[in-house]
Amino acid sequence: TRFLKMKDLIKKDLLPISIKFSDDKSTLFNKEKFGDHIELDSSGKIVNLKNNFFMDKVVPNVWRYNLRYDSGKWALKQPKHGRKVASKKYGLSNFHDVEIEPSSENILLILESPHADEYNDAFEPIAPANGVTGSNIETQFTERVLPMLINNGFSIDKKETYRICILNPVPYQTSLHQFRKLNSKDKPPKLDSIIRDSVWSKLFPLVEESFIECIKKSLAQRIIIACTGGDFNNKGLNKNVFDSLIKNDINTNLFRTNHPSSWNRLSAFKKLNSI
Repeated sequence: TRFLKMKDLIKKDLLPISIKFSDDKSTLFNKEKFGDHIELDSSGKIVNLKNNFFMDKVVPNVWRYNLRYDSGKWALKQPKHGRKVASKKYGLSNFHDVEIEPSSENILLILESPHADEYNDAFEPIAPANGVTGSNIETQFTERVLPMLINNGFSIDKKETYRICILNPVPYQTSLHQFRKLNSKDKPPKLDSIIRDSVWSKLFPLVEESFIECIKKSLAQRIIIACTGGDFNNKGLNKNVFDSLIKNDINTNLFRTNHPSSWNRLSAFKKLNSI
């Protein structure tokens, strides 16, 4: 049985999907980029996500590394399949991604949603954690994160090989980066967390069932929630994902940490025991 493949998850009868902001966001967007993907109302406080925002825009979940104890330390290795297209329709990711297969040796690293580097300039999906986030996972996981995991009860056997898999609960670009204006220096804009969180919170309930199905079909026995909001302050996206897993009886070997983009200054880290 193959792992559940992600597909277009938003039903057309739900479109367009409207997100309301508390203030005018119109100065942040370049309307020439909207096309038939999104639209902004005259107040600048409501953005509508249209059919083409979702059509063929799912960034796939991937198996990125093997985790193996080698020469006295844990190390990330390329999956045995070697380089393979993560999203075959749109080309190679920056990493050696392959399709996730069901296995009890899967370790799921859960982010929140794709951002800028996860799409090409034509707004075609590539792979998750395809920029700085992905680089930090590669350089920081075994050096900084894994020792903390092990110290907090993360159980792995030095004789076994594990699979590091990366998933986004919402596999769409909730930051709306593709439609933002360049900054004053003609550089890509910084992520606006209010936009991202608002869009993510609207879409997650619509894709949550599929996300939970992916988790269960992966057969993973170890899960790391590393989406943004990892300060565990009983709100935010990290908490929303955690609550979803607990609600669906996924609560064994469940850990929370902050987002990989900040692993070089890692502080928030926690194990969630079975409830």
